[in-house]
Amino acid sequence: MGSILVVEGAALSKLNGGGVRSRIILSMLKGLGEVHVISIAKKPRHVNRIEKVESVASHSVVVANQSKFKTILYRAQEFISFGKNNVTLPANDVTLKIESLVNNNENIDLLVLRYINAWELSRLQGRQVLDRLCVWLDLDDRADKILFSKMKHSRFWLKRKMANRAFSTRTRALAQAANASDLCSLASEVDVAGFSIGANIIELANVVPTPDEQSNLRAPSLSQNIVFVGSYDWPPNVTAIAWFIDNCWPEITARFPDAKLNVVGTGKKSICDALKHKYYAANAVLWHWNVPELNSVYADCRMVISSVQHGSGSKIKVIEAAAYARPIVVSPHSQRGLDPSMTKTLEVGENANDFIAYCAEYLSQPEKADADGRALKNAQRRYHSKHTFANATYAALSKTETPPAIPKEVLANFSVASIQLNEVQK
Repeated sequence: MGSILVVEGAALSKLNGGGVRSRIILSMLKGLGEVHVISIAKKPRHVNRIEKVESVASHSVVVANQSKFKTILYRAQEFISFGKNNVTLPANDVTLKIESLVNNNENIDLLVLRYINAWELSRLQGRQVLDRLCVWLDLDDRADKILFSKMKHSRFWLKRKMANRAFSTRTRALAQAANASDLCSLASEVDVAGFSIGANIIELANVVPTPDEQSNLRAPSLSQNIVFVGSYDWPPNVTAIAWFIDNCWPEITARFPDAKLNVVGTGKKSICDALKHKYYAANAVLWHWNVPELNSVYADCRMVISSVQHGSGSKIKVIEAAAYARPIVVSPHSQRGLDPSMTKTLEVGENANDFIAYCAEYLSQPEKADADGRALKNAQRRYHSKHTFANATYAALSKTETPPAIPKEVLANFSVASIQLNEVQK
């Protein structure tokens, strides 16, 4: 069988967040047969930022070619009509590329779109190509909730006033895209529950690549460092680390003077520099930008924190820390989308006092840090690995109205019982 993966911009070259999920899906599709990748650039000047994708049948970088005026007009129509039922845009280069690939290759029967923007920029709704393919729309974040959160926190009263109506409009648009696809997956049960529509909406929990078991990972107890990982471009991350430094870090360093806080992220260096300047007087806070690999970061820390308070989806940083056998202190929001076997081992801080207390426990009790790290590692392998993600995906795709021709040997390989999971991954 063949498939087409449509992603927005440089998603496949990102080192964190949605980029991790996109690379997992690409790897899974390669196991099914030939894969054609289409990377969408919103503007011509963005083309050079998109890296090549190796080991695929073809990789096309296509510009969506939609002016800002047309986007504003489209959103205005959407806003007035409370949805997109009567709003139809002409085909663009992205649509034409998808149709060209399908028409020239009869083996392609699966179309995967990552992010709601990949769907909207493709302008596929109403096109005949959708009738021939099994269409899988994979979302790890609810675009409507992100918009609502940004507008609610805006400095401008008009944006705050319009937030409820904008949220309603974007939710309808998202629901229509989900209904038009054969399968729509979201990263957490909370986001799925917000849809109350067809049975094609499922939860596919986030996953991370399993670290090499042979890599030299030190035990958490051998370090006194605390780590926070997250893109500097994502406002909830900036808010989260600022809150932790303001409300928790002074007391932690007073009790544990050897402890260090490593903040590691990608995104705009200017934001990293601004935070570094703002907290230049904070003791033992080290700021890192675009670290090439995270193995050494996790190998040299006692614990990981995720104090994120809002956003959607589930937190890759939490699953990743578990994969590296690190204990984790999280906010209630950061435990969404995780298997219960993992959440029961997380320390959940409702407020600053809780965060301080749990950090102090791990810093003063090395044996607890090691034990919880091992438990989280086992939970990640069983419930948030590529194997479990692929197994759930194949099962869901097989139940769609136009199921793709998944090779029998692939289905057999991924139907192995959970008790044999470790052997499968090895």
